[in-house]
Amino acid sequence: MIPARCQTAQYRESPVRMPTVTRSSPSRAGSIVPLLAISLLVIMGGVALVVDRIWIDAARVELLAAAESAALAGARELAGDDLLRPGASVDQRIAAAESTASQIAALNRVAGQTVSLQTGEDGDVRVGQMVAANNGQNQFLETKRNPTCVFVQARLTRDRGNPVALLFRELTGQPAAELAIVATAAVDNRVVGVQPREGFAVPAYPLGILALDPTGQRPDTWQVQVENRLGLDLFGYDISSHSVTPGPDGIPEILLTGLDPTGQKKPNVCLIDVGNGLGSGNIARQIAGGLTVDDFQAVGGQLLLPGSPVTRPATTIIDGTAAKALANMAGECRICLLYRETAPGSGAVGVAPATCTGIVAGRVMQVTAAPGAPTLIVFQPGVAATRTALLDSSTSGSPPGGPGGQRNKYLYKISLAQ
Repeated sequence: MIPARCQTAQYRESPVRMPTVTRSSPSRAGSIVPLLAISLLVIMGGVALVVDRIWIDAARVELLAAAESAALAGARELAGDDLLRPGASVDQRIAAAESTASQIAALNRVAGQTVSLQTGEDGDVRVGQMVAANNGQNQFLETKRNPTCVFVQARLTRDRGNPVALLFRELTGQPAAELAIVATAAVDNRVVGVQPREGFAVPAYPLGILALDPTGQRPDTWQVQVENRLGLDLFGYDISSHSVTPGPDGIPEILLTGLDPTGQKKPNVCLIDVGNGLGSGNIARQIAGGLTVDDFQAVGGQLLLPGSPVTRPATTIIDGTAAKALANMAGECRICLLYRETAPGSGAVGVAPATCTGIVAGRVMQVTAAPGAPTLIVFQPGVAATRTALLDSSTSGSPPGGPGGQRNKYLYKISLAQ
C-alpha cells in the first residue's frame, strides 16, 4: 500500500513553461536598412578610391614611358650625321630633336588618349646642356650652344583639356586627375669603348678598316679618305625614307677593298674575329644583329680603344655570304673598328692578325662582289648613339657638355640624364 504522501507526489503535474517569442517592432527593423546602405556606400567608395588610384598610377607609368622615349629620340637627333658636315646648322638639329620627340610621344597612349607635346618657344620640349649646380647636382640649362640634352615635360592637365578621366567619378566626386612628368636624355661622346649588356648587343659589324699607313704612301686609309676628307662623295642617306640615295651629301666616303685574287690591289678592310671564329655564318649573324655578350667573351667582355689595342685573328676575304649580309644592311649606321696591319700570318691566304686601334661608325652604301674580283664596299662615316658605349671614367658624373675627356666624333653614349 502506497502512502498517501507518495501518491500525491506521484500524480502531481509539473508546471509547463511555454517558449517566449520576441517580435521585432517595425521601427526597429527599418533602422537597420539605412545602416546597411551607408556601410555599402562606404565600402563601394573605398573600392572606387583604390581602383582610381591604381588607374592613376598606371597612367603615371605610361606617361613616364612616353616622356622618356620622347627624350631619348630627341637626344638621338642631336648626335646625327650632320655633325660631320662642315658648317652644319645647329638650328636644324634642334628643330629635328623637337619634332622627333613630339612624334615619338604621340605614338604613346596614356589612359587611352594620345600624348601631345607642344614645341617651339616655351614648349614642352627643350634643348640644352646639363651643367653642374652649386649643390653639386647636375641641372638642365636651355641653350643652343653645343646642345647635348633634351628635356621633355609631358602633361595631362585640365588647362590642356586632357586630364586623366577617373573611373568612379560619380562616387568619389573627382571627375579627373592631373599628371605631369619630366624626363631628360643626353648624348655624350667622351667614349673610350663599348661593352654589350644582357639584352643589349653592340650595334657593330665585325669589320675592320685600315686606320693609316705609317709610311704615308697609301691613299686608301681612314685617315686620308675620311679624316682628311679626300674620299669621293658619291652617295647620301635619306633619313626620312631610311634609304641610300645617289649624289653627294657633304660627307665623303671611303672605298673598302677586300682581298684581290689577282694581287693588283692591297686590301684595306678585314673581317675581325670578335667571337665569330671567322665563320661565314657567325659573321653574317653579327652583321645583322650586332655583337653580343657571348661574342665579347673572346675579347675580355669589352673593347677599350684606343687606350688598349687588341690583336685578333682577321681575314681580308669578304666572301659572298658576308658581302650579301652587308648589302642587306645598306644605310644602317653601325660601329666598326680601325686596325693597323701586323706581321703576315702563316695560315691560309688572306688570314693574318690585325690590331684594333680605334672605334668609328658609318654606313655601308654599296657592295660590289663578283667572282675573280675583290669585294668592294663604299662606306660612309656616320654618327652612332648607343647605350653600350663606355664613357671615360675620369669624367664620370660630370655633365656631357663639361670639359675633359677624349671625344669620339663618330660615337656617342645615349642615356637618360640623372
